[in-house]
Amino acid sequence: MGQKRILPEHIKSVKHSFEDMSGRIEEKSSSLIESSATTHLASATDAVKALTKDLVPVIESFDEYLNMVASEFARVDRELGHVIEGSTFQQYANGKSDAEMRKKRYISEKQREIYKQQYSDFP
Repeated sequence: MGQKRILPEHIKSVKHSFEDMSGRIEEKSSSLIESSATTHLASATDAVKALTKDLVPVIESFDEYLNMVASEFARVDRELGHVIEGSTFQQYANGKSDAEMRKKRYISEKQREIYKQQYSDFP
């Protein structure tokens, strides 16, 4: 029996695992350490703050994309579940409904019958 290994709930939880941390980083790195590395530490801190601020829109966009992927996985999973349970599931490449395809099939069969009647004298 197959197992479902992709859980849409896990895919949709990306945004909850990331938050803007730029407000939590200390402005004054001199309060952390007093040495010749303080200026380097301050510039590194500023770079990290800028990076985390810039990451927020990227993560939000990525989260939206993953939410759409998760929704699509859930939709396909539901459809496959209906197929496995025995429900009929038909999709046509031309986008027509079952009724339209039955009508088209009926017309095609009638045309073949007419063709056979007209040209029945040929082998």
